[in-house]
Amino acid sequence: MEKKIFLFGFLVFLFACKKNDFLQEKSNEITAFNANTNEVTPGMLMIFTTTKIITKDTATAQIGNIAATLIKLDSFRMGMWVPVIPIGNYNINLKNAGGQDSLPVRVLPYNTITDPKNFLINLQKDAGSLTDSLEGFQSGGLLAGNELKFLRELKSRIDSKLSRLNPVQSELLAYLTDEFITNQSSLSLPTLDTALIFPRFNPEEQLADIVNLILPIHQNINKLSSVNLTAGDLWNTISSDLNEAAYLLSLQLYMIEKCRAVILNKQISSFACIAEGGLSIKDGATGAVPVRVIRGRYINQRLQVNLRTINQSDENLLNGKVKELFNLSNGLAKSDLTINQKWSRLQSKYNDLTVSIPTTYVFYTSPLPVLSKYKTFEVPPTVLVISKVSEPGISVVGSTDTDGALRLSFNSDINTIADGTKFNIRINYNQDLFNRSVSMAQQLSFENYPNVMIGGRIWMQENTTVKNFRNGESIPYVSWGPTWATLKTPAWCYYNNDPASEATYGLLYNWYAVNDSRGFAPEGWHVASDTEWKEIIAFLGGSAEAGGKLKAVSPLWNAPNTGATNSSGFSALPAGSRGNGGTYVNLGRGAAWWTANQYGPNGSWSYYASYNSSSATRGGASKQDGYSVRCVKD
Repeated sequence: MEKKIFLFGFLVFLFACKKNDFLQEKSNEITAFNANTNEVTPGMLMIFTTTKIITKDTATAQIGNIAATLIKLDSFRMGMWVPVIPIGNYNINLKNAGGQDSLPVRVLPYNTITDPKNFLINLQKDAGSLTDSLEGFQSGGLLAGNELKFLRELKSRIDSKLSRLNPVQSELLAYLTDEFITNQSSLSLPTLDTALIFPRFNPEEQLADIVNLILPIHQNINKLSSVNLTAGDLWNTISSDLNEAAYLLSLQLYMIEKCRAVILNKQISSFACIAEGGLSIKDGATGAVPVRVIRGRYINQRLQVNLRTINQSDENLLNGKVKELFNLSNGLAKSDLTINQKWSRLQSKYNDLTVSIPTTYVFYTSPLPVLSKYKTFEVPPTVLVISKVSEPGISVVGSTDTDGALRLSFNSDINTIADGTKFNIRINYNQDLFNRSVSMAQQLSFENYPNVMIGGRIWMQENTTVKNFRNGESIPYVSWGPTWATLKTPAWCYYNNDPASEATYGLLYNWYAVNDSRGFAPEGWHVASDTEWKEIIAFLGGSAEAGGKLKAVSPLWNAPNTGATNSSGFSALPAGSRGNGGTYVNLGRGAAWWTANQYGPNGSWSYYASYNSSSATRGGASKQDGYSVRCVKD
């Protein structure tokens, strides 16, 4: 019996020893912490998270040779202000908190603050000035009055707290705020015109500019929100001047950024305009009546569109950066609720907060209005796209004219498209930020040459510039006067051998070119005959006044340009001619045109208009002279 009792006692003793060893092992077990980042700068709030319940309110961490205080945020998180230490790689020792003794961290390059106390004082001066500058936005309806009252009360409380900080605390707080005011320029307010739309100004570009400006503000708000909530938890655990100052200062910067976001977001809601309906021509034309266009020429027109500002029901239309912005805006509305809840809890805990900052917290709300505003907008050519041309043989190129209008240039291979061909083009205005596109179909009528109907016949409206016969062979170019004077074969030239004259005056030809069997006039046209010239002069009232009706009203004519009205649309310009010996004469003074009819063995009938007469005269000229040519449609 005694042996049994002894054996039982021995077993109890062994069990007790094992239990004690087990408890010792449990008490020595390491709590693993994870850091929210392994790259830091001084003044940053590091957060350490674990899966085990934290029992200590404070603990000490070692970074290199410097000790830092860990403060319990909740049951599973501790926070720590990163001390001011040199740039480099370190290991954080968390053994005092029951954690590992080697958590790697890298201190990134940072701006050195030589006078932290003065830095914080100047920061508050800037914050006060900025609050004052926001007054204008309050009177303009972009800010509520309580927002500015709240900021002023915050500043007063912060000023009193800063005066109580010791040098180490001031240094930590200075580095904390430097991240937000240096990198994000929190204390600068952009100036923006709140007008809805400017003439010939692209609202989408304006919207993109504002979006690019405000996105970093929202991103900064997210960072400040995180810092503010963490600082609030630190202060809630440990009531210290540093923790309170960090909380209030981060709340101040958060509120300033929120005010900027409110101002800019409300302006964005004015600039964010969605196209309604289709494009239209600004002068009132509908695009349904065909517009005549000429090969190698252009037309100018201005297009407009009806725009409306976006409203709260349009959120599903947003795209890209605008979508990102309004997602951030919605996120701000949610985080602002959390910020206010934290503020209310701390007010309840620290009663003097309610006394020093009695103003009610102002919540962030969506910047999108319920109703839209409308405005007609002239669309810049740079954002217009020609998306379709119904006739494959015609090319259409859009560009911007010198006066800001849309220039449409037309071309095709010569004579491949018949005169009078009707075709359509579609012009688009794409709003990429909204995944939206509006357009306009325009009817056009193609002509190979500018022309005008006079007396029942279609005449070319300009002097010819052909350099090849109809069969494709070249008409020789002859510039040398003595050679020209003796030719009895086809030739052409520029007036005074100046190629720049072609665009305005056309070319000069001898009659041998006009009458060549290979065909001078383009397909579908012929050189005006003597009979056709007689008809047009009779139609215009006879020789005595026909010249004035044929002449363009242009400064290219020498004064007095007698009788010029261009009532016929013929648009004659003083192209001059090439006469005896191949010399050039009468530029600015007169115009001369060949007919298709010969006058005697060495001459041809021709017609003249002069700067000092309203008449159009008929006469004979040497076939070797150089005159202009007008063609008539077959």
